[in-house]
Amino acid sequence: MASFSSHAALKSWMELNDQFVRSIAAAHRLRFLSDAIRNEGGMFNPSAGESLLRYLRGRTFLSPCLIFSPTSVATTEYVLAYTRAGSTTEPQIVFGYIRALAEGVRDTNWLGFDVKKSGSQMPQNPTLQPHFIKPLLLYLVGTKPEQDQVHIDYASSLGITVVALFSLDGLRRYVEANQDELYRIAATHRIRFIMQNVRVEHGVLTLSAGEDTIKYIRSQGFAAPVLVLASSTIANTRFVSLYGRAGSTADGRIVRGFVEALAQGVRDVEWVGFDSRK
Repeated sequence: MASFSSHAALKSWMELNDQFVRSIAAAHRLRFLSDAIRNEGGMFNPSAGESLLRYLRGRTFLSPCLIFSPTSVATTEYVLAYTRAGSTTEPQIVFGYIRALAEGVRDTNWLGFDVKKSGSQMPQNPTLQPHFIKPLLLYLVGTKPEQDQVHIDYASSLGITVVALFSLDGLRRYVEANQDELYRIAATHRIRFIMQNVRVEHGVLTLSAGEDTIKYIRSQGFAAPVLVLASSTIANTRFVSLYGRAGSTADGRIVRGFVEALAQGVRDVEWVGFDSRK
């Protein structure tokens, strides 16, 4: 066990031991536990828990993370926007979470907002329930606009809200303007991303556009599925293997399946990984 008194101390240690930590994470032997609020360096940090989650998911660590707030969890609803995250006031939940790590089992009792001894207690706000949320596809258009339009039209025909964007800066502006709503949709697993691997950004052909975009998406705490379309050669999309819930393809059938799964609210995996094909 490693314990830290501040977010800065944790970041410093993890960056110094990145390869070691990732090897433990890959073996599913890594978990994180954090206070919801904390005094750090003599200063009160009311967002300590969420800052940790953002940092972990931004570094592509998808290991379990439990936020403990013994007095009130009212401000920890943000855990719903992240995969494999939960918050609780109950020491019993914390003990079970730690015991599962020691025993090497994958429990789920700690998942969700305001988890009680009886199990996960999801808020009753109907706007957070999947069947009230219209699926959203954020589509980064690239150097093949005709192909992009076919996919956009197909997604729209399935009742999906499609937001077409043309640059990473455009995506940043959209996320910043709609952050709270996007996190709510992400919490119900009703958001996905598609992008061409190559785009023209500020008048310059950007060959790393696909990977740059995934890095940004994960840095914002979104663990939603991402599918990268090969604009020239599929070999240039191997980077998807470095990210969770990401894949690349040159096959239109994979794209249609990815979109259909979003419309149906199911969690498929056929598109995951480098060069996905039927």
